[in-house]
Amino acid sequence: MRAYQTVNEETGEVKDKFLYFPGMPKGYRFDARTGQFNIEGKKPLLDKKGSPVKNFTFQPISFRFFTDQMFGRERVERWIEIFFADERGHISAIMFNGTNVEPFETLLRTECLYEGITLTDLVITATPTQVTSKKDPSKSWYVVELTSDLADEEVTKQLSQFDEDFKIFRKETVNDNAVLGLVKSHYFEGVLALEPSSEKEAINQ
Repeated sequence: MRAYQTVNEETGEVKDKFLYFPGMPKGYRFDARTGQFNIEGKKPLLDKKGSPVKNFTFQPISFRFFTDQMFGRERVERWIEIFFADERGHISAIMFNGTNVEPFETLLRTECLYEGITLTDLVITATPTQVTSKKDPSKSWYVVELTSDLADEEVTKQLSQFDEDFKIFRKETVNDNAVLGLVKSHYFEGVLALEPSSEKEAINQ
């Protein structure tokens, strides 16, 4: 039996703790224009008082840094795509782009690199902070500030085994033109393994 499974002692039925439909994780989004989090761009995440949440906490199951032209945008941008299990155990995905990729790179460099861990070993809290353009004070947007705690080892094991068995991905964001950077994902590690060695060397530099 896998770490992410439970057994009904009366019936012997084995159940997974997480729910995932292949290629179709629940879609969480961060709107950098408003600083708010939502589900599928429609349902805002609210606190117990009915107000928009001030931060969002998750533990990555897997992730990938990459550059690509996404969602009909005109330019190629930097992205990080993160998969996680939400509070209901639903396998979900959230993406950050542009300047909001940098906090994750910083977190990796300052909290993970010399500790021999990675983002999947952490519980991360993202807090939107408003910034204003120096060139045009009338323009502002939100960037996330990250804090983290070391995750429970048993939960990390459950999530890791689930990704190993189900190779989590989001069908609508998989693009042959994407240039992969740092990857911690059984699905995308498989993609890298299929690429010519010259391309893999360029990606890993």
